[in-house]
Amino acid sequence: MRHTWCLSIALLLAPAFVFAKGEGVGVYLEGLVSDVRADGPKIHFRLSGTVDLIQYRGRQESLIRIQGDRPVEATTRQDDFCFVMIDDASWHPGPCQKGQILATLKRAAAERVPLRLELSRTALRFGTGEGHVTVTDSVTLRVSERKDRSGAAMMMNEIERAEIEAAVGKRMQSFEAAERARDAFALIAHFADVPGFRVFNDGLPLTYADLTGAVRTSFPTLRSIEGGFADLHVAALGSEHALVTGTFKETVTDGDGTAIRSRGAVSWLWRKVDDGWRIVYGQVDHRPEAGS
Repeated sequence: MRHTWCLSIALLLAPAFVFAKGEGVGVYLEGLVSDVRADGPKIHFRLSGTVDLIQYRGRQESLIRIQGDRPVEATTRQDDFCFVMIDDASWHPGPCQKGQILATLKRAAAERVPLRLELSRTALRFGTGEGHVTVTDSVTLRVSERKDRSGAAMMMNEIERAEIEAAVGKRMQSFEAAERARDAFALIAHFADVPGFRVFNDGLPLTYADLTGAVRTSFPTLRSIEGGFADLHVAALGSEHALVTGTFKETVTDGDGTAIRSRGAVSWLWRKVDDGWRIVYGQVDHRPEAGS
């Protein structure tokens, strides 16, 4: 369920810095970009459109939409974890390549393609005028094409979103079951052999061949894999993509009985392919447990 309020910036009594941080808060920019330029790792641009602040509480969303009478000055950066989600091969959709956010913004400005940007670690500064807001710093997580609201729906309806999230949630359950059973064939079936596949394991990039080869080699040598995922969050990004984030705690015991205990965080990008949902990109970070 989504509740929407219109916000008049005039309600803010004085200029202030607002840091949109923390779990359950999303910041989105929608509209046409212009005057795109780079300053080292920072990318500066102007946005003619809206700034959406969305707070998530369970399955309920609260939306504040800011639309001023002049373009929004924005600053962003490309981080290791970002995606271009434009359904056109010429935009190279998928995990970001080096410099891809800058290139995407410049092309969108030149071709006047409206975009939707999802931001993280965002700092906003509000002025005293109606709708005067500046994005003073941010990291871009995802760029997609903004669809015409009068044509195809820009956002999925709640039924479509729920169906996708349920389907990917079941795939995560079977992923975990295959890992605990040390079933290499079943686990590999959760990954897609597609161009651009990457999984970063503690910062080490793995191709599909790297990852599947390691699974086939290591699983027969293990006595057990215990533990599991926690705090899993499934977010439908579109009709063919979903992002899963969460934490884990596990104990891996080898054939000699040596146990290695670790905990960490995971992110998996799932794509709907011909035979179902499969992982095309991921990050896994392990931290040793004390005494392991």
